[in-house]
Amino acid sequence: IARWPGKIPADRIDDQTLISAVDLLPTFCELAGAKLPEGYAPDGVSQITALMGTPRPRREKPLFWRAEAPWPAPKDRPDHWGSYAIVSNGWKLIANQDLSYTELYDLSADPLEKTNLADRTQERRASLLNRLTAWRDSLPAKPSGSVFSATRTNTR
Repeated sequence: IARWPGKIPADRIDDQTLISAVDLLPTFCELAGAKLPEGYAPDGVSQITALMGTPRPRREKPLFWRAEAPWPAPKDRPDHWGSYAIVSNGWKLIANQDLSYTELYDLSADPLEKTNLADRTQERRASLLNRLTAWRDSLPAKPSGSVFSATRTNTR
């Protein structure tokens, strides 16, 4: 949801562009004419084009997620098993904790993720899994520095 009279078209719905919170910083900086610090590479991309009314159905820069999820999935929550995910160029790969099980979806043709294509598109699955593995392996074991408030008791 965005409102900017005279800039962002009113009464439009963009159901093609995938925007994530990581896109906010580059978008706001570009809107404000502010430069990101030298050498800083944001995880997101500016979404000004989409905000101004031109949908971007394909996302070139991948989005990654990590979540705590049990494997195998609990019987009372069969859809809560994904620990990692990547979305890139219209495809989404979801993986369990140890990456031994994956599901793959063509978000352009199947936005509700009804048809798992992991077995039918082995090359794409392998490529996305390699990118996801490299990203996972780049994550720190735990936060470093002073990242929690003094009132937080569980810092893992």
